[in-house]
Amino acid sequence: MKKYDLQISKEHHNKIKLRKKKFLIVQKSLVPRIAIGDILELHTKKNCISGSNIFMRNRNKNNQYNIISARAISIMTDTLYNCDEVLDSLLVMYGGYDLREVKEELNRDFQIDYLREDHIIIELKIF
Repeated sequence: MKKYDLQISKEHHNKIKLRKKKFLIVQKSLVPRIAIGDILELHTKKNCISGSNIFMRNRNKNNQYNIISARAISIMTDTLYNCDEVLDSLLVMYGGYDLREVKEELNRDFQIDYLREDHIIIELKIF
């Protein structure tokens, strides 16, 4: 089991913290060889627009880390996401998250309607 530190936007961090968002779209290069069961420590940076970046320890004003620990419980690749059933909205759920929310995030943050080859979607379980 590996552990990854990822920096995400404050908006995504808050949604995950409140359990309104159960997935994360991440560049494969930031989580090489990620597997189901691996741990992700999610951190925020004020002006991070979207997506994930390599994290350099960041403390809040109380000198405490603003960290969410989550386990990867499923991983969706571009091959699976970009199949006709997903793109045509025939398949709307994958694991515990709604693929329509993924589609909205891709449109909003990346201005595309497909998952890029160098990205994956990780389903998260906060602990």
